[in-house]
Amino acid sequence: MSHHAFGVDLETLRDMKAWLESRGATNFITDFGREPREPIVHNWIPAACISVRDPDGNHIEFSACLPGRPIPAEHMPPPEQQPMYLSEWERLRASVPS
Repeated sequence: MSHHAFGVDLETLRDMKAWLESRGATNFITDFGREPREPIVHNWIPAACISVRDPDGNHIEFSACLPGRPIPAEHMPPPEQQPMYLSEWERLRASVPS
């Protein structure tokens, strides 16, 4: 099995889970202990992604770069609460001074 990553724009990524489900995808990957209900953010990049296994068991990842810089570490939650869902990250990003 292998890992394939595809870059998409952020708006496409927001709808990716529903789009994949509408085409029969069910084997979404739990990322860092987070259920795949929405994209997960890796703040250090920053990028958001959602992953699924294809019928052959390959890890297929859809990823979008997020605008701006990573949120400074002093504003991030503790490591056990990371990575964050996209909606959580966007709320935090909006509350952190630029």
